[in-house]
This record gives sequence, C-alpha cells and structure tokens, in this order.
Amino acid sequence: MNDSSKFNNQPSTGISARRLAIAAAIVATILLVMGMVGLTSFKPCGLTLLIAFALDVMSIKKLQGFSFTAWVFACAGTAIFYPHAFIEWGGF
Repeated sequence: MNDSSKFNNQPSTGISARRLAIAAAIVATILLVMGMVGLTSFKPCGLTLLIAFALDVMSIKKLQGFSFTAWVFACAGTAIFYPHAFIEWGGF
C-alpha cells in the first residue's frame, strides 16, 4: 500500500480556495449591486469579483487552462477601474 493513498480519503480541514472564492464572489456581488444603486463605490467590488472569478477558475480542474485568461481580465479590470495608477509609474 502506498503511503500517500491513506491520506486521500481524509476530509480537508482547511478552507479551500474554491470556497474562499465563492464567498468573496457572493459578497462582491452584493456590494456591486449596492454600488450600482449608489450606496457604495462599485469599483472595489467589481475588482474583488474579478479576482474571485480568477481564483475560482484556478480551483476547478477542467478550467485551469483558462486561469491565465481570468487573471488577464482581473488585471484589465484593475486598469479600467483605476487608470490613474497606470498613467505614470515611478516618474516615467
């Protein structure tokens, strides 16, 4: 019997990346709706939603090939929501 096979049947005790991403996506979606009606700023909520989507794509085995694309969406969303951070970088 292989030593690593005895650990495969044990349940995980920590928080998985998928559960964390789903929780962040739910919170970000609620805050995004609140931002659309004017109760809060929607930019950090939208960015959190894009990051949670990228983390969720990374945690699904069949979608791991698209994780780079999801991170590109998250980075493009950052540039769209906060363009002033990318206009001038270190005096250049």
